[in-house]
Amino acid sequence: MGKAKKPSYATVEDLDAARQELAAEAQRATEAGEKAARDVRNELLTELSKVSQVVTENAAISKEAVARVAEGAKTEAAARAEEVRAAVLARAGEVEEKGKKAQRQAEAQLQKVDADLRSLFADELVALTQQVDQELQALKEELTAGLESWGREAADALVKQRREVDSSIDELRKETARRHEAIERASTEEFGRVVGEQREVDEAQNDRNERAHSEIWLKLDRLDELIKENRAQAEERSDDVDARATARISQLRSDAEHRLDDLDLQSQKLHDAVAEVENIPTRRVDWVIRNVSKRLRPPSASRASLHCSWFSPKFDMAGAHGLQLELQLFKAADPPVEEEAAGDCAAFLWACKGMNLVYRLYIGNKSAQCEKIFNGRVPYGTKRLCFLKDQINREEDTLRVSVEVLEAVREVEHPIKPAPPPAEGVEETEEDLRNKPLEGRVVFRRHINNRLTDQVHKSVELMRSRMVRRVEWRLGRAALLRR
Repeated sequence: MGKAKKPSYATVEDLDAARQELAAEAQRATEAGEKAARDVRNELLTELSKVSQVVTENAAISKEAVARVAEGAKTEAAARAEEVRAAVLARAGEVEEKGKKAQRQAEAQLQKVDADLRSLFADELVALTQQVDQELQALKEELTAGLESWGREAADALVKQRREVDSSIDELRKETARRHEAIERASTEEFGRVVGEQREVDEAQNDRNERAHSEIWLKLDRLDELIKENRAQAEERSDDVDARATARISQLRSDAEHRLDDLDLQSQKLHDAVAEVENIPTRRVDWVIRNVSKRLRPPSASRASLHCSWFSPKFDMAGAHGLQLELQLFKAADPPVEEEAAGDCAAFLWACKGMNLVYRLYIGNKSAQCEKIFNGRVPYGTKRLCFLKDQINREEDTLRVSVEVLEAVREVEHPIKPAPPPAEGVEETEEDLRNKPLEGRVVFRRHINNRLTDQVHKSVELMRSRMVRRVEWRLGRAALLRR
């Protein structure tokens, strides 16, 4: 085994030196910690001052931005409302002027067509009548000329025969004695022959006259039939033209009525849109009731109902339409109910289906905030809010019931119009079916927030409160306080 190492022993001087070194190290560590703490404190104070300055600047900027946004929104809404009103009025006048102009043009064309048809029919009838008169006059002149010619021929024949008879008589007179009997027989035979010939001529003339009269009457009958046929055709054409004109007028009238109905519907939609745009900036509506002491009375004891209700006129505000206030006045219950001490009147609000409102109801100076999604069948409002006698304006004998909309969310549905059916005999292709609009509806959610300024102020106050580290409540004359 080796020898054990000899231990070394510290002297008093070594211990003092070690103690001094430890004290110096402790002093240096203390100084370094204090310096680091001062540096950190200075840095924290610098950063806190910067944060405070930034928060103050942000608060001022937020306030200015809120004011500019509110003023810009109000100016833009008023300008848009004025533009829409001017466009609607200009469009309504132009549409009305176009409808009147189209009606005047249609009436002028119809009157012109009617006048042309009447003039055409009158000219045709006058021409036909003149033609018939000319043909009748020609026939009359032809018959007159024929009769005169036939008369002259008969007279000439008679004169000629008379001369022949006279010459024969003269000759017979010379031979009276000798040939008296022969002359008598010859005269008788000749007279009989002449009479027969004359009779034949007369009969032939009568036959020709009868045939001519028959032909004339046949022509007259034919002309009468032609006139009747032309008159019937003219009446049929006139009725046809009248029926077509009536059908066209009816079609034009139905088209005009349909377009006017569409224009009335569009005008009503534009009017509703303008009214909605106009009431968007409206945040509060006051319903001022006069002669309150005479008009508003609690229900009598004989009535079973515990309250009476009064309703305001309907109004629009903050993007909501069809709103209505209801004031309920309760009578004293026997035995008293729990909420009777809170007051004897309450306020309610009626709204359309689908309206989501955050609003505040006022009766005089008393108010209560409510939030409700309305179904359009029941109202929503406060409980017993105050006593009616405390909220009446004694000087004017009026009561003010108000509603202030803080936030409004409205759902508006627009159905998608289905595509028109295809024409008969036309099959729809796959591309037509693919391009056909889907059935359904488009839902718009319109959100109006009137408490944005309050929320910004609240956020700013909350940010300011986060910077408060300490609160002191200093009481003056604390020695006088009771122990």
